[in-house]
Amino acid sequence: MLAAIGVRMTFGNHLPSLLLGLGAVDVGAEETAHLLRPGPQVALRLATVRALRTHAVASGSFTDAEIDEYCALLADPDLVAVNSPLLSVWGRRPDRGGSVTRGA
Repeated sequence: MLAAIGVRMTFGNHLPSLLLGLGAVDVGAEETAHLLRPGPQVALRLATVRALRTHAVASGSFTDAEIDEYCALLADPDLVAVNSPLLSVWGRRPDRGGSVTRGA
């Protein structure tokens, strides 16, 4: 659904090479995915779906019936699913003259 409103879902995959291209050193990345279970995470997901629903349907990306079905799955008290992966990327500015550069 986020891709339907223009979110570049694979942008994070390009971050390590972007950092390296900017001269960063000690670049690394880690991807994690947490379980999606009833509670605050599902409440946030449902709020996001509600906020994007009109656009998603108007763009033809999803039908109202598909969104209703997804919301029903999320509302299931026995829900256990793998949440969207989160990509963390890091790097640092190279040491210039023996001192560590802090801040921007």
